[in-house]
Amino acid sequence: MRQAAALTSIIRTATASAALAVLAACGGGGDSTAAATDKSFKGTVTSFDNAQSFSVDGIPVDASGANATAQGLSTGSRVEIEGEMVNGTIQARRVEFDDDSATDDSRSDPNELDGRVTAYNSPTSFSVDGIPVDASAAPMTLTVGMHVEIHGTISNGTMVASSVKIEGRSGDDASRSDDDRNDDNCTTSTAKSSCESEKDDDSEDHKDSHDDNDKDDDKSESKR
Repeated sequence: MRQAAALTSIIRTATASAALAVLAACGGGGDSTAAATDKSFKGTVTSFDNAQSFSVDGIPVDASGANATAQGLSTGSRVEIEGEMVNGTIQARRVEFDDDSATDDSRSDPNELDGRVTAYNSPTSFSVDGIPVDASAAPMTLTVGMHVEIHGTISNGTMVASSVKIEGRSGDDASRSDDDRNDDNCTTSTAKSSCESEKDDDSEDHKDSHDDNDKDDDKSESKR
């Protein structure tokens, strides 16, 4: 009887340990996955309701689930937020004062926006996860639903892009980004003349080459 009781106790202990290990693994896996998808957003607090609800450069921030929130936050504070963009709102996991604002001001693209195209007007005007994007400096032909990664700065609720990358593309598709931008630029009135000039130059080069070939053929015929 004693041996049976001891065996039962061992089995219960092993079962409990295994259950705890599974729970720990699930909990740890969830946190690491969430942390892996977090992005960094830097900017100025433009409106402030409380430590859990405010806006940064016009973008709403929900910090109700943040692990750490800066104390003394107020309108005008420079902050750095780690979290993810959900339906146009930053779901913050961490909020702190931006102590490196002087360094960040010298960078052209302190913010990164990673998400799906939710609206598309033109190669220079579209929205990602509900956030308006001004891609005048990096035009890209996109379609709604595409997964993109954008680097730039946030200004008055708009992401001003310095670079736009289509996620999931590789090889020839990825290398076409510069060509796409040039083609898009040719649709603007200011660039049409230069694009047409380049086409005329190409046409002249082709014509000259064709004339040279004709001359060579004539010489060959005369020799015969």
